[in-house]
Amino acid sequence: MEPFDQSSEYPPLVISERSERERELQYFNAREWCRPLETLSFELEASGVALITAKFADPIRAPKKFLYSSAGDRQIITATMGYIFNGPVRVETWKPSLRWLLSTIDFEHINSSLPLQQRHFERIEGKEIEDNETVPLAQRAYFDMLWNVNKYA
Repeated sequence: MEPFDQSSEYPPLVISERSERERELQYFNAREWCRPLETLSFELEASGVALITAKFADPIRAPKKFLYSSAGDRQIITATMGYIFNGPVRVETWKPSLRWLLSTIDFEHINSSLPLQQRHFERIEGKEIEDNETVPLAQRAYFDMLWNVNKYA
C-alpha cells in the first residue's frame, strides 16, 4: 500500500436513504458540486481499534469519525457522520465484479449524541479482534469504500 498523504484532500463519504429503513454508503463527487473536500487522519485509538477522522476545511462542520476493527473475516466500522439516525448502513460497490472487495464490511452509523467509542466496543465485544496492523487495515478499508461505493446522485 502506498504511504498515506495526510495533506491531500478527498471526496466525502455520505449516507443516502434507499428507503425508510435502508441506507447506503456513497461518495459525494465534491468537485462536481463545488463542495469542500475532506482531509483524513488515521491513528490507533486502542489495541485493535483505529480512529479515522475526516475534516472539512470549513471549521463550522463537525468532523466525521469512524472506528475500525478487524475480527476474523469481518471489518467492523462504527461511525458518526452528522446524521440523526442509528443503525446499519449498506456498503456496496458500483461494479458487481468488485462485490468481494466490500463484502466483509459491517458498517453502523450512530447519532453524534451517542458515545462512539462505547458503541464500537459493544459491537466488538466477545469477538477475536486482530491487533496487528490495525491502522493500515483501517486505511485500506476506508479507501476501498471511498473508491468503490456508488456515487451520490
